[in-house]
Amino acid sequence: MAFLFFLVALSITLTFRVIADPCLGEFQLCSGSGECVLDDSLCGRCKKGQYLCPINQTVCVGSAEDYVKCPGLKGTHLDWSLSMEERLKYLANAATLQDKIGQMSNDAPAILQLGIPGYNWLNDDEHGVRESHATQFPDGCGLGASWSKRLLHDVGWVVGEEARALHNGFVHSGNRGHHQNGAGITMYAPNMNLVRDPRWGRAQEVYSEDPLLSAQLTYNFVSASQGNFSGKYLLAAACCKHYAAYDLESLPQSRVTFSAKVDSRNLWETYLPVFKACVRDAQAGHVMCSYNAINGVPTCGDPGLLNGVLRQQWKWEGFVVSDYDAWAMIASTHHYCPDLTCAAAVGLKAGLDQEGGGTGAVSALPKALDMKNVTKDDIDTSFKRLFRIRILLGMLDPPTMVPWNYFSNTSSESPAHVKLALQAGREAICLYKNNEAVLPLSTTISKIAVIGPSASQTDLLLGNYATHPDLGVVSILSGIESALGVKPPNITVNCTVEKNIDYFVQGQGGTASPSAEDCCIQCMLDPSCQYYTWYQGTCYKKQSDAGRQQSDGRISGKCLSKPSGSGKVVFSAGCSSVQCPDTSGFADAVRVADSADAIVVAIGLDQREESEGHDRSVIELPGQQGNLVSTLHKAHSDTPLIVVLVHGGTLGLGKVVDDADAIVDAWYPGMQGGNAIADVLFGKYNPAGRTPVTYYKATADLPPPGIMDPYPNGTNSHGLTYRFFNGEPQYPFGFGLSYTNFSYSDLKLNTSMPKACDVIGVSVTVKNTGSRDGDEVIQVYVKQPTATVPVPQIRLADFERVTITKGSSMTVQLVVQPDFHAVVYETENIYEGQIAVEKGPLEIYVGGGQPQFYTNHVNTTVMVQNTQMLDTC
Repeated sequence: MAFLFFLVALSITLTFRVIADPCLGEFQLCSGSGECVLDDSLCGRCKKGQYLCPINQTVCVGSAEDYVKCPGLKGTHLDWSLSMEERLKYLANAATLQDKIGQMSNDAPAILQLGIPGYNWLNDDEHGVRESHATQFPDGCGLGASWSKRLLHDVGWVVGEEARALHNGFVHSGNRGHHQNGAGITMYAPNMNLVRDPRWGRAQEVYSEDPLLSAQLTYNFVSASQGNFSGKYLLAAACCKHYAAYDLESLPQSRVTFSAKVDSRNLWETYLPVFKACVRDAQAGHVMCSYNAINGVPTCGDPGLLNGVLRQQWKWEGFVVSDYDAWAMIASTHHYCPDLTCAAAVGLKAGLDQEGGGTGAVSALPKALDMKNVTKDDIDTSFKRLFRIRILLGMLDPPTMVPWNYFSNTSSESPAHVKLALQAGREAICLYKNNEAVLPLSTTISKIAVIGPSASQTDLLLGNYATHPDLGVVSILSGIESALGVKPPNITVNCTVEKNIDYFVQGQGGTASPSAEDCCIQCMLDPSCQYYTWYQGTCYKKQSDAGRQQSDGRISGKCLSKPSGSGKVVFSAGCSSVQCPDTSGFADAVRVADSADAIVVAIGLDQREESEGHDRSVIELPGQQGNLVSTLHKAHSDTPLIVVLVHGGTLGLGKVVDDADAIVDAWYPGMQGGNAIADVLFGKYNPAGRTPVTYYKATADLPPPGIMDPYPNGTNSHGLTYRFFNGEPQYPFGFGLSYTNFSYSDLKLNTSMPKACDVIGVSVTVKNTGSRDGDEVIQVYVKQPTATVPVPQIRLADFERVTITKGSSMTVQLVVQPDFHAVVYETENIYEGQIAVEKGPLEIYVGGGQPQFYTNHVNTTVMVQNTQMLDTC
């Protein structure tokens, strides 16, 4: 049975480009002569404004509309009236073997004799196009914390739209993205692996630890980013990555040598459901096989995983690309093959179609062909799969027939898109503690101290796989200033600037600062600072210019005047960096917080702590961050202390849980992160994010790295994720507070005795009983007390985020699908999943969180009437 996902209505306005130049679609403008061609080498053959025909390259037509008059199109791969199979068959017969193999790498060359321009398939557009003129949304962890299908749909649409719009702009200017990341419309997004272990360096990229939550968010992002329901042509092509059982970088060993030990239950219950949603239901254009092996077989060379599951079981028609150089790593790191010729054959035969990164494996295909390890038909199959996507994207059709060709790159980073980035940042924010309702703060506050190594940082808020946007990134400090009407300092107005000068003070400690401009701002916000010196990421604030001396590379200056509102917002980093190696900045932080009405401390992680290629060994806060919070709490025990967390993977918070009066989780909130955080702190927005992952108390709660079985084993694992963990979490999956309250009542089901394949309809009334409008995340959980095989102790079955005004009630409809209360029977071949819905009691709980942690829930039990294999439903 297919997942019953609900694609929300499109709420983003389509923005079409006004044609300022004559070239449309895959045609570029020749800078000198002004005609439209498919490659630089073809310039000079037509008059200004004309199009050079793709097959007969001696013929020019007058406009994009006249393209259909070009000779040689009829009956070829460029004939839009033919079926897909007819077009691909012609193309495979017309292209040379060298042409075909050349297309099986990221940076595919042109095949000019066939009217095919070059194309770079590499575009890491996970939470925004990886270009500066693009909107940067919260990283995956933040999007997951929103628990919002609509938000993921809207973000997906914008990412797809901006990918297409920027691609149009790049192509028109003659830049086809060769050796450039982010100029194409085949996106390496989203990352849909699960957070099995919070120490994973890429936990920041993905949506959650839960298969259903990740699956539904993925489905909406992929469907919208591809424009699946918007007509004949794909807007962009999304990628399901990393396939499969991939969730570690460096511990206990490198991902490129690691073999995940996975049984059939782990595979079908945990690791594959989100891919099923992406591949089978959302019909993503491509899948990326991962660096790791599964049970000794590299994923990029596993026929059971690629051809078996993807194509035979899920009937998928897209193409498979390897993660960077992972095809070659079948030989070079996994040593599954003795050489690249073997690796080339193993990958191709398994179902791999394109080599990401280098060309080591595909370059060996001619030799593999000579050795009869592969056939020309094998190569043709992959070649056709690649061009099927290019045809679906409209890249080989008349340019005026593809509506997406009219998108302008001027729509990227538009006011509407930036507004959505702000809303995404808001919806991501989770509130875990709010002692005595210290939040929201009043905007009439006399003085607020902003402390912490993350408070003034900008690009830190983007997370990974992001580029600093043209419109900049709003820091937490700047967001708070803006909320309070404080005009931000300007280095050209408020500070002098002297290069290669140092105001030297022996033994003085500094604070983290990304630039001299930021150091100036820090000085402006510190009433005792009159001079500053900046050097290599550290700001030194001074009371005088004593010790002035020449020093190469340093930038110093004097505070000329304090900005408007000076003294209302004061700042100290407290730590010299996110790593917070010592306590030398604590005294300054305590001093700055003197007489403040509230203290906001921003702490967490950065890309040095967690990143692709680097896992954390522990989950505790870096360095002395926890002690910074404790020091401020002891020094100013009567002042409300609000901790803001900026991170991807979850943290062991230790004493921070007790020392803080309020804890706000911002994740990596994107380009509008500072404004989003300020909106929550000052009550402009009522937080409703829910943690999409479990917050464990300490590293001791976790098993050794690399244990892929999430079930507790009674020896070295208490289990992983909320579905299996038998310890006490700090904050459970699905947890989050609000500035208002909700009650649940009137639980109704469409049946109390469902058959195995029935979708169980759930209806519940939710009332906002508080004094503020707000969002509530309704969560449905199920338990199976009589299952005949091991199953999760509890699992999410559905959810919905809704807005309810104060005093109002809403009846919400949800479903329990058979896929998410099915059980898995062990099989020798793990790819032959034996999945069944079993008869017996099914406990259903509905509320604002897991029933054991959320007392205001409603529940009932139904009796499933029969046992049936899921694939027969």
